[in-house]
Amino acid sequence: SLYQITMSVGDIPIERYVCNFINEVPLPPPGKAEVQYGIADQILIFTRPPLNKPILDVDLPFRRVFECLTPSTIITLFKCLLLEQKILMHSYRLSLLTDVAELLQAFMYPMSWGHVYVPVLPRGLFDVIKAPMPFLLGTNSEWMDEHFINDILNQVDDVITLDIDTSTINVPEWLNLPPLPSRERKKLDKQLQETAQPVYDSRGGGDD
Repeated sequence: SLYQITMSVGDIPIERYVCNFINEVPLPPPGKAEVQYGIADQILIFTRPPLNKPILDVDLPFRRVFECLTPSTIITLFKCLLLEQKILMHSYRLSLLTDVAELLQAFMYPMSWGHVYVPVLPRGLFDVIKAPMPFLLGTNSEWMDEHFINDILNQVDDVITLDIDTSTINVPEWLNLPPLPSRERKKLDKQLQETAQPVYDSRGGGDD
């Protein structure tokens, strides 16, 4: 929006607008307060969600994800993200890859995933799985049985895989990931169950 506005208001370079914006516009406090910034004949309004409702107005695909993944699988993935592990998701429905990845990152709030993030990894870039760094990747399940991909997976032993279509997560045993604190784990599990229950009720089932 800032770029489009500056391109239509005269000869002032965009860098000057950006510098003024960075130096003069304060970060709005969490909650109802907002910051207004006037540029040309338009007013830009900036707000931040309250601390206790960080994703109140964000359109995230909760239903689609809960239709695929059980709360226990989601909690395990959440733990793996917090511990900065290497995670490879796969599904025959490519749109689910981004849905799951975005929702998992939203669960991390106020923390954020700061490592490699490619929700739909092209087949030709599969070598990135050998990278010595945490990642959150997604790929097509049709490729998982191909010979060259199996060769790559056989060269690494620290990749956590998630089959979204079956809600099956495979964590290498040698990783020996520490559990979440018992009390917090129970609270998180209860909240996820309550959030997901309408989805399970509508399809006539629940998490075992």
